Amino acid sequence: MGRHWLTLVRHGQYDKQFGDGGGLNDTGRLQALATGDTLKPLRVDVILASPLLRAQQTAELIAAVLAEPIPYVTDPRLEECVPSLARRYAEWFTENRPHLTPERVAACSQAVFEFYIETFQALREEDPDRHTLIVSHGNVIRYLLSLALEAGEDAWTNMLVYHCSICRVVIDPDGYPMVMVVNDQAHIAPEFRSEQ
Repeated sequence: MGRHWLTLVRHGQYDKQFGDGGGLNDTGRLQALATGDTLKPLRVDVILASPLLRAQQTAELIAAVLAEPIPYVTDPRLEECVPSLARRYAEWFTENRPHLTPERVAACSQAVFEFYIETFQALREEDPDRHTLIVSHGNVIRYLLSLALEAGEDAWTNMLVYHCSICRVVIDPDGYPMVMVVNDQAHIAPEFRSEQ
């Protein structure tokens, strides 16, 4: 029975002045290409990406570097959102994201949880190893990792994932996730690493 490998990549740096509609800037494009070079030795079976432009562009640049055409799926559950209002950030969110209602937070956590349950699955006994590439956003990736770690709903706020950093999770044949890598930036030159 094969293992299910999930590689999670945060989108590259983008033009924030355009909000969620902003595309990758020059640094973000370099980050995405470097990530594609690093992932080139993998046999990626499918790419799952957020519908937001910066994630779409990152996924497209990575896919262009990989050796063969790869099935590509846009999944709205991977869109940037806030999955919980951790006490440590409650004041910041109140001041900076006044539109963030409890209903939006609940919808976010539900969507990401549904994606996790559907995607972070063991393979069938006869399946070979499978590699899924997920291109999404910092909050979503951190929340997915927290779910894999069974760390609690606010644990995502206790980690960082930089632009185009690589995180990896493997689902063993019994269905248990193991977080293998978090926030790997070794493939990006220090002067091009960014978090905000």
